[in-house]
Amino acid sequence: MPQQVFIFLVLFAAFSTFNLGLYYLIRAIRRKTNTLLSIAIILSAICFFGYALELSLYFFHYPHLQWINAPLLYVLGPLFFLHVKRRHHWRNAFHFIPAMAMAIYLLPFYIKTGSEKIIYLERAFESSMEKGTSVLFYLYLLHIGLYMFFGYSAIKKQSQSYGNYNSNERARSLILSLKGLYGVFAVISILSFLLCLFLDLTNNYFSGYIFYTFSWVVLFVVLLQFYLYYQGNEALLNKAIKKPPSKFNQQADHSALISRMEALMEEKKLYRNAELKIMEVAHEVGVNLHTLSAAINQYYGHNFFDYINKLRVEELKTTLLDTSKNHLTLLAIARESGFQSNSSFYRVFKKHTGLTPKEYIKSQREENIFSKNILSSNSREG
Repeated sequence: MPQQVFIFLVLFAAFSTFNLGLYYLIRAIRRKTNTLLSIAIILSAICFFGYALELSLYFFHYPHLQWINAPLLYVLGPLFFLHVKRRHHWRNAFHFIPAMAMAIYLLPFYIKTGSEKIIYLERAFESSMEKGTSVLFYLYLLHIGLYMFFGYSAIKKQSQSYGNYNSNERARSLILSLKGLYGVFAVISILSFLLCLFLDLTNNYFSGYIFYTFSWVVLFVVLLQFYLYYQGNEALLNKAIKKPPSKFNQQADHSALISRMEALMEEKKLYRNAELKIMEVAHEVGVNLHTLSAAINQYYGHNFFDYINKLRVEELKTTLLDTSKNHLTLLAIARESGFQSNSSFYRVFKKHTGLTPKEYIKSQREENIFSKNILSSNSREG
């Protein structure tokens, strides 16, 4: 594939990613939500542009633009991680020490004149052709891979906590998708490190060049998917959970608390609210949400999220067989019980019954027909 095509791909990634990041940055500022991810995407665009400059050898014309993106490479990882970190502290500034170290390391190059930079770059690229991938590139891959793993771990921890306090299936799915994207990012970085190491050891520089270029394009695609999954939920992971005042004896037997909650669910059908949070149930019962969460976990052996979904499924097992609702779609019936989408409805229903909704309806109808035949046969014999 011609080098011009490679350059076009990287430039396309640069301009598209910059526009995407700028759009969501403006939106995040207006909504007063977290802007770190938008900033990371804009900085990624600058890194794409810097690499396109290197590929096209335009540094002969604009030598002062060369390697301006190098310190930014060490900013991306911390920004991705801090975006999903629940708490922010001044000590988070330490995450940017590698970027500052890189800027200081390159300072002698930055202060050179244009002609001096061109001579230096010519020697540097000749050296890279002989020696292979730069050690700094290896460090970058390990750096961003490590931070994406930190982000993956943070989201994993928060998704587990989310299930203890919320019943929104769609929001939970979005968090899990976000966790998956961080995991993919981490794996891509580590695989890039290993592949570049292999290519260097085999002195296959051109293959390394191809992989390096397409790794940036893959990065661009992942960034697009990142926001497609995440848009509209910027504050989801960082939303604080407020504690309601406790009116219940927290040392009391959990069975009394559970009985009170079950009576409330039976009376008000709170589980039909797709956005139901444990905070709302705790207020109704009159206890602290953490006390209620602990009681549910201990008494049922699963979290609030699973408890609410089980109630929804139990109701659906009845309503799905109600002939008066035959004119409704399965999704419409599911929404009446608190589900928001077909995918979550099918997944949760099969988890609790071992059958899909259609399989359950079919099995119950066959069972009813069999029971009627037995009764009819018995009445004739009698």
